[in-house]
Amino acid sequence: MNGAAVILKQKKLMRCFRDAGAVSPDTARSLQEIGVRDSWVFRRLIHDGVFVPADTGVYYLDRVAAGRYRDQWRMKAMTITALVLLLAFMIWLLVR
Repeated sequence: MNGAAVILKQKKLMRCFRDAGAVSPDTARSLQEIGVRDSWVFRRLIHDGVFVPADTGVYYLDRVAAGRYRDQWRMKAMTITALVLLLAFMIWLLVR
């Protein structure tokens, strides 16, 4: 799975939890109830604190952690873009 596909999958998972109302320990739902399957992307988001296990087999979306996670991804994407542009500019200077 490439980077763009991972990001799309992460967004879809977060949206599914939000749409299902699974946003607190009291409203936690099972993956089956939400209509998603267990995947390495989902487990990665658990590891990063975006999804929180509330009880056996039920999870909820931590909206604060999800916001931080999205901000970190944006910052990484902007940094990589800036580095690529800088590299392209340096190459352009060398070959002109």
